[in-house]
Amino acid sequence: MDKEQRVVFFWIGDGANWYCLKLAEEKYLKNDYCLEDQELDIVNYLEFYNIHKYFQNNIFLNEWNQATKEEYQNKVKKLLEESYKFFWGINENNILLNLEKLEKGYEYQYKKDFWSLLTKLKIYKKIDPELLLKILKAYGHHIPFILQNKKLVFYFDEIITQFLLTYNEAWELLLQYLNKKSDEETEFYFPNSLKNSHKESIIANYIEYVSGWNLSVLQYLMNLKSSKFLQLSPKIKLRAKELYKKGTKNLLKNNSITYWFQMRLSDKQDKIIEDSFKNNIHSISYSANFFDSLDFINRPLSIFYDVFEYINIQGLITLISRDSEIDTFETIFSHWHESEYKTSIAFWMKERLSLLQLQLFSWYLKNRKISIEKVVNNFIFNVLKKIPELDNIDFEIQENELKYKDRINILIPRLDLLIKQYTCFIEEGKIDFDLINIGEYAISYENIPSILDKKYFYEKDHKLTDLIYYFYSDQSRLFYIKSIEERYQNFYHLIINENLKISDFEEHQIPTLEKLIRDEILYIDETEYIKIKDSILIFIIWELYQQWVLSYYAYSDEIQKRILELETQGFLISKKSLLSKQEADYFDYYLNRSKFINWLEIRNRIHWYKYSSEDEEYTSYLILLKLIILLLLKMGWELEVFLTKK
Repeated sequence: MDKEQRVVFFWIGDGANWYCLKLAEEKYLKNDYCLEDQELDIVNYLEFYNIHKYFQNNIFLNEWNQATKEEYQNKVKKLLEESYKFFWGINENNILLNLEKLEKGYEYQYKKDFWSLLTKLKIYKKIDPELLLKILKAYGHHIPFILQNKKLVFYFDEIITQFLLTYNEAWELLLQYLNKKSDEETEFYFPNSLKNSHKESIIANYIEYVSGWNLSVLQYLMNLKSSKFLQLSPKIKLRAKELYKKGTKNLLKNNSITYWFQMRLSDKQDKIIEDSFKNNIHSISYSANFFDSLDFINRPLSIFYDVFEYINIQGLITLISRDSEIDTFETIFSHWHESEYKTSIAFWMKERLSLLQLQLFSWYLKNRKISIEKVVNNFIFNVLKKIPELDNIDFEIQENELKYKDRINILIPRLDLLIKQYTCFIEEGKIDFDLINIGEYAISYENIPSILDKKYFYEKDHKLTDLIYYFYSDQSRLFYIKSIEERYQNFYHLIINENLKISDFEEHQIPTLEKLIRDEILYIDETEYIKIKDSILIFIIWELYQQWVLSYYAYSDEIQKRILELETQGFLISKKSLLSKQEADYFDYYLNRSKFINWLEIRNRIHWYKYSSEDEEYTSYLILLKLIILLLLKMGWELEVFLTKK
């Protein structure tokens, strides 16, 4: 590896820009740098090219005045000219030697720039196709950089196809192309001679012969929809499904960690909830006396607010998967696919707990000669129907002894009808069954309307991402201070718990701190300590970090005012919907096949699925019942807010 520190340009907003410009100044710009006195190779010339990219993008150090910028620009121009002269001298006689030296260069960026310059300067035309094949066999890891250059790919069309058919990681390049979501992501250009049959062969080779495939990729392949770029045969999809099942079974067998929940009702405890965690066993005891005090007639679902906490005081569902609940280790080793719902350990523990709570509650009600279905129906009849425009709402869960799979078959269309009725109520001011019956209202969980304007606010165009990262990420470079032995969880906890001055921080941390001070987020007090100035903004970005969304009506007038200011300034964007985007994802994960490759198929099971046992039927029924309860809780929360403000 090249031990010398090198200047690298990654992207305009990279956190290392300040450091790299400082390094470029010290090495090449501050003093007279004589090229003739140096022993330079390809790595040096690529470093010159990277320095040029900073100036090309108008990225400079704040302390440089106009005269300094102009002086440095002239020097960088000469360095770039020397780089171009060197590259024009590359030919089939010396390219292998240069590639060997390039392997000692800085990470991947110099390799990417190498092929970019070979294309830009049309040097690739000097290379014989057979020589390129030899290069690819020796340096196969360069193929992603080659595929980013359209003219290069089309010039060596058949040779690149020939290589891809033997390259073990070619499948990853195909899937990366399929999952490109924005113009900012790397674009690949595949040769025209690479036909669909070739792509199928690459995928088949991966799932059959390449060791180390991961389950997320197999799951993605077995659910992959056909496109112009790739159509997989049913046979390959079936094979991916078989291997996925086999891999899942082995994973659970060899790497499982068991967590247990113990749950009970006690008539001898004063606290509503008592819990403890020991030896991977979470023990929870609820007060039976408190359960007895609840009003299951007029406030039938209050237990899911006050005790089980299915939704929080902000009216947001707590059971969804959140990035803030996933630790770094799990993020690294879980291999989630972009089209996969993140079912982390924290998520599954919440899911298991919620279903156990539902079972405990059902058991408690049964001892009181009440069914849980009756309690849900009480919410419809004694809460929703009390609202004049909802007095004709048609929803009821049957209380009978049908098999659970038959109950599911009945409930799925009833849930759809409930959503259509609520949508019609919001948009028309009443429930109009004539409109509903002609199919006027389709189901889209993310777009179920809300009666509240500006109900949710989301970060707009990642404009607060850096700020969230600086204050709350455990990867932020701001919160590690050598003089403090204790490593805080994040910069926010550091700055509120320690009296720190600018001089306590490393040189590379200071530019970010100075920017936060200029933006009036931090300030320096009379004792020269750094303190938080804009505490409301810091609270708002904490909410976004934790929940991705701001539930506007759950906050004080002061915070609401600031949220609206941030919207006006272009940092936030509002949406009027019953469910937040993340809550809609949760419903889609269970019910909607089109969004996630690892969805649980509860909706489609009514058409074809054969349950393996009554326990499996019962679990699916509980999940569906929970989703209905969550939907009713969301309706109840926003209707209560609306009527209070009316």
